[in-house]
Amino acid sequence: MAEATVLYDADCGFCRWSLGKLLAFDRRRTLRPVALQDPEADALLGEMGEERKMASWHLITPDGQVRSAGAAVGPLLRFIPGGRPFAALAEAFPRATDRVYWWVAANRGRLGRLPLRRGRSCARRRKDPAVGSARPMTLEQALRRQNRAMIAFDLALGTGTVLAPRATLWVLGHDRPRPETEELFRRLGPIWLTFAAAHALAATRGRPQDWWALAWLRGTEVATDAVWSRSPAFRRPGARLGLKLAGVSNLAMALGFGYLAARGSPDTGATHAITA
Repeated sequence: MAEATVLYDADCGFCRWSLGKLLAFDRRRTLRPVALQDPEADALLGEMGEERKMASWHLITPDGQVRSAGAAVGPLLRFIPGGRPFAALAEAFPRATDRVYWWVAANRGRLGRLPLRRGRSCARRRKDPAVGSARPMTLEQALRRQNRAMIAFDLALGTGTVLAPRATLWVLGHDRPRPETEELFRRLGPIWLTFAAAHALAATRGRPQDWWALAWLRGTEVATDAVWSRSPAFRRPGARLGLKLAGVSNLAMALGFGYLAARGSPDTGATHAITA
């Protein structure tokens, strides 16, 4: 697959972290990061005004098209392994995607208080592979990283369920639902948004009781997806297996977060200031 260029604000801690997460998932190395402050950004964006340039992130696809803000979410996700269903969801509801993007953009300073330093270093390594070498990740670091990933996952799942339940069910492999099924599924959205808030609290504060709460929450989900997979409406290949694997993932997270709670160590990453 040809390379696409992601232009991001290097002075924004949350933007650096988000970019780092994208590059971590980009195993095929199809994304090339360029800071908006870099002179190359001006050449890539042509005559785009400074205010519009700095107002959002931008994606330049291999055919030279420039997509910005929420309009870039769908095309970007198509470059990420496994991202096509989520891209279809974002493109099916462009107004909702754009609203979510601008909400995040308006609150990025607040979101930047989370422990987001790793994203910046990942972006640096992608631009210059000669900059340092990654140390082996410990179990505790892997669990904390998984916790941060679940903030975004549950936020996307909960938001999609509330705003676009039919499309979210389609992404999960469900047949076209009846109206009553769609509304029943919509009521689950706030539950997943609560999960996202719990993951964010553990990432920010990191007290033992936060990790115990997460272990309990993930434990409640161990069997639910496996039971749900028995529905005859899941007929897309791999959909039922995916739900069963979600149960295994929830079990692993419940045990892992319980391990962090038992250790009783504070999340030291939350105490670091984000430097420009």
